Amino acid sequence: MIRMKHAVADSSFYILFYADLEDSKSLHTILNNFKMFIGEKILLELKRYVCQDQNFSKLINDVSSDVDFSLLLKRFYHFLRQEFPQYNNWIMDGEFEAMGISYHLKRQGVLNYLIIDDNDARDFAKRELVSLKDALIRTPTFLHKSCVNGDLDREFVISILKRVKGAIERGKSPFYLDCEGWKKYISPIVDDLMEEFG
Repeated sequence: MIRMKHAVADSSFYILFYADLEDSKSLHTILNNFKMFIGEKILLELKRYVCQDQNFSKLINDVSSDVDFSLLLKRFYHFLRQEFPQYNNWIMDGEFEAMGISYHLKRQGVLNYLIIDDNDARDFAKRELVSLKDALIRTPTFLHKSCVNGDLDREFVISILKRVKGAIERGKSPFYLDCEGWKKYISPIVDDLMEEFG
């Protein structure tokens, strides 16, 4: 039996599918192909989306009841706010919880991906949580890598990435990108997938 890859994502990964693309079905496909872990704080950020999705709770691994990462991490919030004041705007958000869950999975030797798109949170993880650096990935690169590794279908991934452009044109900001950002960061990934598997 092939072991599913383990991943942790902050809320922006899920919001891409619920709000930007309005496509929970594609999210379900990804959740069926990966063992995705989530905690209380991220669930709270997703509350208005997942309350309408009856399948979500069946497809994710909610670790809130196993380990209260919010409670554990609260002990460090004061220290972090003093030591890293430049990160005060997100230090109590889901990104921090995602890092905590990822660190726990890394210690167990099972973490494959930590999906974070926010630049400040990524910079913090790269500099201060070096053991997570190899797993740290943005959503578009996660989709690309998942396709290359055979975890997701090529047409499926290309479709998602192309629809990101449509979402941007409709005034959304998936991955915090505008049209120029899509051309610079996403279009090359689409081209690469089309050439690589073409």
